[in-house]
Amino acid sequence: MVHQDGNHDTAHDGGDHMGHQGDPHTAHQGDPHTAHQGDPHTAHHGMSDDGDDMAGGGGMEMPAGLAMAERTEDRDGLKLDQLHLTLGPLLSEWPTGLVLRVAVQGDVIQQARAETVGGTGDGSFWDEPSERARRGEPVTGGEVARRTAGHRLDSLGRLLEVAGWPAAAGSARWLRDDLLGGLPAALAAPRLGRLVRHVGRSRVLSQMTAGLGQASDGDVRARYRRWLDDAVRAVASLNGPESPGVVRASFARPGMPPGAVLETIEQLVVGTELGVARLVVASIDPDLDDPRIAARHG
Repeated sequence: MVHQDGNHDTAHDGGDHMGHQGDPHTAHQGDPHTAHQGDPHTAHHGMSDDGDDMAGGGGMEMPAGLAMAERTEDRDGLKLDQLHLTLGPLLSEWPTGLVLRVAVQGDVIQQARAETVGGTGDGSFWDEPSERARRGEPVTGGEVARRTAGHRLDSLGRLLEVAGWPAAAGSARWLRDDLLGGLPAALAAPRLGRLVRHVGRSRVLSQMTAGLGQASDGDVRARYRRWLDDAVRAVASLNGPESPGVVRASFARPGMPPGAVLETIEQLVVGTELGVARLVVASIDPDLDDPRIAARHG
């Protein structure tokens, strides 16, 4: 487990994680997603590495015993059942502590309310070296960079799993764990380079995520590509002479205000299908231990 309270998944929990077997992506020939056909937004069906749709494996299950609560008119004037669902907090590949209460008509979300359960607000594991540096404790720039790279790979692994690419997700998580365990930059850089090329060149992942969840920091595609860029720069800074403040500032980008994350999630998922909503949430990946993200309890 990566997170101190066990909230983050580990790459060692089964599956084929190929980060330690030569090129972690040699199992894929060309674009691993080319077997996927049809609407690129049907992310909730997912794709396995051999092109088969995944029937489960990180998919969302309806809570048992739910009934249709009411009937409302859709835009065509037809009466459709409206189902009230609670997504999270114990949902596979879902941000720890996030609860999203939605009203779904057909398979489209009509209303959404984001709440938190269990987020401490006491400080993020990922930002802990920077916090120590701000308190005047001795912290190297390499410590900040290592934690930053791990954070980006953690978020990337979750999004890739939701998108239906478990092998690439496993590679991201395996490298995350090794980096947090002290993997030298000379060994981390080539592995990260292969992962970045593999994920960055996927046409289907690009098409699947383009235009989804458009906010002040871009869409889903822009977010995962930014994670890749940040991870590369962080690994390149592992042995650098930069102070923690310089390293941390190098990853500061204009984007979504932390205090508005929950409101942004609510706005972005309304009007989307459930599978698309899961991709959008994964691309934002809120850390509810971050005190800048205002806790909102149900």
